[in-house]
Amino acid sequence: RRTPIGFTPEMEGHQLYLLGETEEELSGSEWAHVIHGHLGGRRHWAVRRPADFIARAKSGVDTEAGFERLTAAERAGEALMLGLRLAGGIDEREFARKYGHEHLRDRSAAIDILVARGLLERTGGRLRVPPRATLLGDEVARVLL
Repeated sequence: RRTPIGFTPEMEGHQLYLLGETEEELSGSEWAHVIHGHLGGRRHWAVRRPADFIARAKSGVDTEAGFERLTAAERAGEALMLGLRLAGGIDEREFARKYGHEHLRDRSAAIDILVARGLLERTGGRLRVPPRATLLGDEVARVLL
């Protein structure tokens, strides 16, 4: 269930700043929904042809072509993959609190191998891709997922 917030046409062009985190009980953020097609464990995709998308949008018809529900493991995997793309990586304790300890524990052997290869590093409770390995982020994600 999404929690709607109201914006008026007069607000167009204004900037909106999100402070803190959006949790599942608030259904994530509209930004994640629109830009990434993902909201609260539901991922959707739009019609493929730009002409069809534009025609639907202009006529007020939903542009969604389909959707899927992500399992807890899939959501944790995606959060891990996206978090490791950030310069600061992920806070392991916070990740475990949010997604469950098992999702890091189940990947511990792969994480250890990536650390040994220099593709991941653990520092101060954080797990991240070091700057020298940034271009190998897809390989890190492949191994972890």
